[in-house]
Amino acid sequence: SISHHRIGWTGASCQDEGDDQMDVVTQIRTNVIEGNAPETLELVKQALTNGIPAEQILNEGLIAAMAHVGKLFEEGE
Repeated sequence: SISHHRIGWTGASCQDEGDDQMDVVTQIRTNVIEGNAPETLELVKQALTNGIPAEQILNEGLIAAMAHVGKLFEEGE
């Protein structure tokens, strides 16, 4: 939720930072699924700058999204 994001920005607990990292990875996944390459690139750069491991970005963001798109393609979506 938006209020949760605001807590993450103003508070500095480890849990909030972990949630923010997942939010960026989730946004990456969503943008890949929607075919938004420019936004995906910017989010990946942001994630790397914020210290999210490349492996996490790949596995939980990019690869997961491509698997989802592949499934949609197989189903004719």
